[in-house]
Amino acid sequence: SVARLCQVNNLKAMGSVKLARAGARAKWTHPGAPLRWTLLALAARCFRGLPLLVARAPFAFAILYSGAKTAGADLAVQTWVEKKTEIDKRRTAVFFGFGLVQVGFVQYLLYSKLFPHFFSGSQMFAAKTLSDKLADRQGLLTVAKQVGLDQFVYHPLMYFPVFYTCKELIRGESANPFEVAKSAMRQYQQNVTEDLVALWKLYIPVSILQFSLVPIHWRVPFVATVGIVWCAILSKLRGSDPKDRAAEALERMRGMDPKEVAKKLQLVQENHAARGSQACSDIDQARFAEMMLQSGLLAPGEDVASALFEILDSKRRGRLPGSEFMPGMLMLLGRGRPEGRLSDL
Repeated sequence: SVARLCQVNNLKAMGSVKLARAGARAKWTHPGAPLRWTLLALAARCFRGLPLLVARAPFAFAILYSGAKTAGADLAVQTWVEKKTEIDKRRTAVFFGFGLVQVGFVQYLLYSKLFPHFFSGSQMFAAKTLSDKLADRQGLLTVAKQVGLDQFVYHPLMYFPVFYTCKELIRGESANPFEVAKSAMRQYQQNVTEDLVALWKLYIPVSILQFSLVPIHWRVPFVATVGIVWCAILSKLRGSDPKDRAAEALERMRGMDPKEVAKKLQLVQENHAARGSQACSDIDQARFAEMMLQSGLLAPGEDVASALFEILDSKRRGRLPGSEFMPGMLMLLGRGRPEGRLSDL
């Protein structure tokens, strides 16, 4: 019959396609094939099997992929953006461990387990067409709730504190966990506004897409892939050692014209004296950072105030006596004797 003949022809055509694909694979993978074609063939085969791998082992894939991606982004920044001649292995280790634990493990539990449990309709909403999504008020509200919890609860209260704590642990300046946590929170407090603004610019739109379009088992790989850009931003902003940045800032300030330095120090002294009867009171880190910015000794976005404060606060009291502040500033900038404060770096 005609139907039977069409079926036979279709089978023959499918067989021809399979033979052609098999022939192409053999051509690309036999020992004499060019290396680039062999690599392309292997990459294509891996890519075709990726969805099955993610569906079968979403947890393992999320952890391994996130760790490799985070470390790779930092290596790229060090190599091509900062053009370092020697890779900072400790810094890369920070990002690798952070990617494994926080981005892979914690976010998998959050995005693929807890959120689907508390927002049970999220998976069905992601499978709907765009017109159905726009008509589903409850589904849109569910997306908004997930975005809100992710960006305004999880990231400020968990993501960044863990990041700064991991960074302090890898630096290894203190074995006391309380000192590590205190130092981490001090750095986070100083950078919180800049960090969160940078995060929200990128990740609020990404989170909307993640919770409205992406299947549950693809949530972590999706956000981790977009996170390559974020890791580069974070690595650039917070990757290098604050003491290295402080040394660079001090070198820049000491290279200023002496008259310009004297004028800026005069602004610092006037700012300090403007407190009236409290001029001799203690100065905390926030006040110190404010005075350095207002005087122009530090530029906006120059994340070194905490490291400079620690140089002056050699006894780690967390506050500088007002009577010692200006002599300390003079020594810090090489305008007093002794000039050894820079050696603390």
